[in-house]
Amino acid sequence: MCDEQLAVLHQARLNGANSAQDALDLFYIADQLVECGEPDSKVMGLLNQAIGLAPDGSDLETILVEGLSVLEHETKVNELHSSTIQLMELFQQSGDWTAIDNAVQLMEEVIKLTPDGHADKAGQLNNLGNAFLCRFERLGELKDIENAIHVKRQAVNLTPDGHADKAALLNNLGNAFFHRFERLGELKDIENATDVMQQAIDLTPDGHADKAGRLNNLGTALQSRFERLGELKDIANAIDVMQQAIDLTPDGHADKPGRLNNLGNALQSRFERLGELKDIENVIDVKRQAVDLTPDGHADKAGWLNNLGNALESRFECLGELKDIENAIDVKRQAVNLTPDGHADKAGRLNNLGNAFSHRFEHLGELKDIENAIDVMQQAVNLTPDGHADKAGRLKNLGNAFLYRFERLGELKDITEATVAYKQAAENTPSRPSTRYVAACRWANLCSKYQSPSSALDAYTVVLEIIPQVVWFGQTVHRRYEELPKIGPNFTQA
Repeated sequence: MCDEQLAVLHQARLNGANSAQDALDLFYIADQLVECGEPDSKVMGLLNQAIGLAPDGSDLETILVEGLSVLEHETKVNELHSSTIQLMELFQQSGDWTAIDNAVQLMEEVIKLTPDGHADKAGQLNNLGNAFLCRFERLGELKDIENAIHVKRQAVNLTPDGHADKAALLNNLGNAFFHRFERLGELKDIENATDVMQQAIDLTPDGHADKAGRLNNLGTALQSRFERLGELKDIANAIDVMQQAIDLTPDGHADKPGRLNNLGNALQSRFERLGELKDIENVIDVKRQAVDLTPDGHADKAGWLNNLGNALESRFECLGELKDIENAIDVKRQAVNLTPDGHADKAGRLNNLGNAFSHRFEHLGELKDIENAIDVMQQAVNLTPDGHADKAGRLKNLGNAFLYRFERLGELKDITEATVAYKQAAENTPSRPSTRYVAACRWANLCSKYQSPSSALDAYTVVLEIIPQVVWFGQTVHRRYEELPKIGPNFTQA
C-alpha cells in the first residue's frame, strides 16, 4: 500500500477505535506474511477479517477493500500465468495440441488483465509469443507465427537496453522470424533472424546458462540461410557456433540431443554441397547420439529419427550400400508412425519416407517401392498448404516418382500426373527458385515430348522467368558463377 494509505491506518489506531485497531493489527500481520512469501490465500483471509472489523464507511475500510481488490487481481493473474507455463511444459513433453491451445487462451487473458507499464508486461508478451510459436510448430497455421512475431516484437520494444531479459527476448524474436522464413521463404525474415540472434549472443556473458542455446539457434538460422543462398561462409559459421553450443552443454542436459541433431543437420548440408565423406560419417554419428539420448514417448523422438534416416539415405547415395537405405526406410517409417495426424511436420516426414522408397526403387527396381513412394508423396503434397515454402520440393519429388513409374510401365497417365506435379511446383512462388527451376524444366521437357506446342511454350515461359531468380544479383559473384553451370544442362534437357 502507498504511504498515504498507511498514514490513514496509523491515524485510526491513534483515535483508539478498538475495531480499527484490531483491523490494523490484522493488516500488519498480513503485510508481514507478504514479505515472508506466504501464500496469497492466507493474506487475503486476514484482509477479509480486517475489513469486517473496520468501521462501516470509514477511510480504513475503503483502503482495506482497495488493497484486497489489488491482491485478488494480482493473484488471479499469477495463477493464470502459472497454469499457462504448466500447460506449455505439458505440451513440450507430450505434444498434446490441446494443452498449447489452452495455454494461448490463458496467456491472452493474463495480458488483458495486466495494465500497460506493468513490470511483468514484456515477459508476459514474450510467453504469449512462445505459446503462439509452439502452436504454429504443431498445427502450421500462419496466423500463429504472425501473432508470435507481433507480440515478441512488443516485448523487445518494452524492455530497456541493459535489462537482464533483453538478450532472451531478442533470441525469442529471432526464433519467430526463423520459423516464418521456413514457412514462407522470404529472405528478409532470415536476415532479421540472424541479426537479432547475434545481438542476443553479444548481450549474453560467457558462462551464462543460456549461452549454448542461443549459439545453437544462431547456427540453425545460418544453416538455413546457407541452404537458401549457398554461401559457404554461412555453413562454416553454423557448424562452428553449433559445436560451441554442444561443448557448453553438459552430458545429461535435456537439450543435448536437440543440439547434436542440429549439428548433424549442418554437417549434412555441407556434405551435400562439398561431398566430403567424413562429414556424412560425422552426421550419422551425432544423429544416432541424439536418437539414443531421447527417451521413447518424447515429442522430439520422431524428428530425430527422421533426420537420422535422411543421413543414412545420403550415405547410401554416396556409397551404394544397401543396408543404409534399408535402415533409412526403417527409421523414417518409425518417424511417420510416431507423428500424429494434424502435426505440422507430418507432410515433411511422409515426403522423406517417399524419397527413401524412390531411391531403393532406383537401386533394386522393385515395383512396390515406387508404388509406396507415390502413395506417401501424394499424402505429403495433400497435407502441404499452397504457398508453403516446401510445396514445390514435394511436388517435384512426386513428379519424379510418377516419371520413374512411367519409365518402368510405360503408362501415359503417369506422364500426365508428372506434368501436373512439375507445373504446380514451378508455379509455387514462395519456394526456392532453384527447385522451381528444375521443376519448370522438367515440365517443359514433358510437354515438348508428349503434349501440345502451346503447353510447352507456357512451360518455357516460366523457365525463363525463373532464371534471374536462380542467378540472383543479391548473391556474391562467386555464387552466381557456381549457379550458372547448373542452368545450362537443365535448360538443354527442357
